[in-house]
Amino acid sequence: MFPLFHPLGHQSPPALGIKLLRRLVRILPITIGTWISLLTASPLPAADPTPTPLPALSEDARTAATKGLDDFRNGKFDEAKSEFQKMSELAPSHPMAWANLGSTEFRLGQFPEAEEHLKRALRLDPTAQQSWLTLGIIDYQKDDLYAGLAALSQAVSLDPQDPKAHLYLGILIRKRGWLEGAEQEIRKAIEIDEQYAEAHFNLAVLYLERQPPAIELARRHYYRALKLGAEPDAELDQALKKPDAE
Repeated sequence: MFPLFHPLGHQSPPALGIKLLRRLVRILPITIGTWISLLTASPLPAADPTPTPLPALSEDARTAATKGLDDFRNGKFDEAKSEFQKMSELAPSHPMAWANLGSTEFRLGQFPEAEEHLKRALRLDPTAQQSWLTLGIIDYQKDDLYAGLAALSQAVSLDPQDPKAHLYLGILIRKRGWLEGAEQEIRKAIEIDEQYAEAHFNLAVLYLERQPPAIELARRHYYRALKLGAEPDAELDQALKKPDAE
C-alpha cells in the first residue's frame, strides 16, 4: 500500500461528542476520520507485501494524484476532488483513487458520495484501514451505530496501534451505553499516544459521567488536554469547579 497522509494537516476536528460534549473539540496535530493517500512518483518496493497486487498507474493518473494531493494540502478541496475524479477515471481499479476521492468528499461534507467511494475502495482493498475509520465516522454521523461499530472495529483490528481508531470506537461504544468499554478504548488511545489531546478530553468527560463522578481523574485529563492544545470548555470548567465536587 501507499503511505498515508492526513489531509487536514494541523487543523483539529470536531470531536464526535459524548454526553457532556456540546461542541466540537479542536486539537493540534490530527483530525477526525478523513485520510488521504500520499501517492509518490516512485514505484512500490518489491518487498512491500500487499494482499493483492496494485495496478500500475499511468503517468496521467500519477499527475492527477499529485495535483490532487497538492490541492488538498492547500485547502483547495473542490480542485482536489476534480483531480481525484480524474484519477478514478484513469485508474478505476486502483483502490487509492477511490479512497482519495472519498476522503476529499468527506472533507467537503459530501457524506453520501464519500461513503459510496470509500466502500468502492474497500471492495478493491479490504485492508484499507483509514477507509474503514472514515466510514465508521460517517456511520456515527448517520446514527447507524451497528454499521459504525463494525467499521471502527475493523479499523482497530487492522491497525491496533492507531490511537484515533481506539478513540472513535470508544466514543461510539459510549453512545451505545457501555461506559466501561468506552473508557477502555479511550485509555488505549492515550496509552498509544500520550500527547492525544482529544482522547484526554473525552476521557475527562467519561470520568465525569461515572456514578459518583471521578472528579480528580476528570480534572487531571481535562487539564492535560488543555495543555496539549484543546480549547477550554465552559461546561467542563463548571462541573470541575462545583463546591460539592471538591
